[in-house]
Amino acid sequence: MTIVPNFLLKKMYRSGSLKSTEQGFSFEMINCLGPGQLTRINGISLNDLTFKTEQITFKHDDVLLPATHITDDSPASFLLNQITTVLVESAPLIAGEYTLKLDVVSREAGQVTLTVKDKLLA
Repeated sequence: MTIVPNFLLKKMYRSGSLKSTEQGFSFEMINCLGPGQLTRINGISLNDLTFKTEQITFKHDDVLLPATHITDDSPASFLLNQITTVLVESAPLIAGEYTLKLDVVSREAGQVTLTVKDKLLA
């Protein structure tokens, strides 16, 4: 497995994309590293809150893919430069600074954890 440093993973996060929604929050990712497949979503954390796979959905071109459907046998493919919105069910967020961690397993690199900071404006 390839070790992907966080400074490269951070390039995949669209800075300023963190938004509060009626169902929780969302953020955007852009696959700038190359085509790849996710085989498992371990979870997301936002500051001290942890969100389970059941609370996470990926959205691309108006197609929704629940994170629970992503498995070794049914991986999610992401093309180069594909923009994906990640939707998380939770209480709506309030304005402030957040540390976001996305923990996934990719077929190409194994387990990777993206850690970024972002601000949610009022």
